[in-house]
Amino acid sequence: MAALGIDIAELYANIGATLGIARLYASWDPTTQADVDRIIRIGKRRYYNAYAWDYLIQHISILTAAPYSTGTVTIVNGVVTLAGGGAWPANAALSYLSLVSSDTSTVSGLFEVASDGEALDITLVDTSVNVATPESYEIYQYRYALPTAFSAFLDPITTENQDRNDLREAAVFPDYFLKGIQNRKTLRTGEPELFAITQLHPNTETGIPVFYLDMYPLPDAVYTLKTRIRLMPGDALLEAGAIEHPVFSECLQASILGSAEVMFTGQAGIHSQRYTELLPQAVQQDRKLRGTRSVRPRAPVNGLPRNYQLIIGDVSFDSDATLP
Repeated sequence: MAALGIDIAELYANIGATLGIARLYASWDPTTQADVDRIIRIGKRRYYNAYAWDYLIQHISILTAAPYSTGTVTIVNGVVTLAGGGAWPANAALSYLSLVSSDTSTVSGLFEVASDGEALDITLVDTSVNVATPESYEIYQYRYALPTAFSAFLDPITTENQDRNDLREAAVFPDYFLKGIQNRKTLRTGEPELFAITQLHPNTETGIPVFYLDMYPLPDAVYTLKTRIRLMPGDALLEAGAIEHPVFSECLQASILGSAEVMFTGQAGIHSQRYTELLPQAVQQDRKLRGTRSVRPRAPVNGLPRNYQLIIGDVSFDSDATLP
């Protein structure tokens, strides 16, 4: 545990002291355990919703996959079978299949993959596709999983080709915009320039989303994508280890203990008051850690705001490069 951080055992002990009960979680009856778990979640939600904490910002890197084309394929009612010694990539279900054929009588084009099947089978979204003669192909992964705690992008996405000396930045577009381009069925590959966030709900009962980053053109090589994201803290309880950044642990604990007061006495007490006092201090400390200060917005240029909606262009790092 980090110095001055609070682990779950210490938090349980402090809740027990506040409520005048035993200090060990294991000694509580099931009803008390459930009540304490609810108290912690209520306190965490109040704390996290009070401010957009900068320490929950994370730099991430995503490596794109190079296209795969080993072997040949046949297709029956949208089920693609691979032959010739290859094996589908692990993320084939997040890809487009491009059929390459010189025979005009054979189906060619770009097809979205719906799901993985057996080791050598994948299924297309379009189940009417049939190719009886083995054909060459290429499969391009266009969708990449974002961290489970993803909440929002804070910067444009920088695309860095490991084999070239340039950078490219692009903003995130609505997913329907990107999907409309992809669905034109025209293969375009290269360095990704357009991005979209796809939000899926594997469990519609809980409504907890899973986020993916879609890109276009389809990556034709391994690229390194870099950006900053804001994390969305969950309210699940940790069994061991630190539960909060040590600098802010006292403020979080006060929020949780204040929740215990309200639940068991029906009114706010000294811990709720303490949370109110600590919260502005924690916000100030959070800003210091990030080195930010409150500043006035930059003046617009030609009537347009300085925060851009889209930047696409090459930035050279050659030693003989000159500024315009």
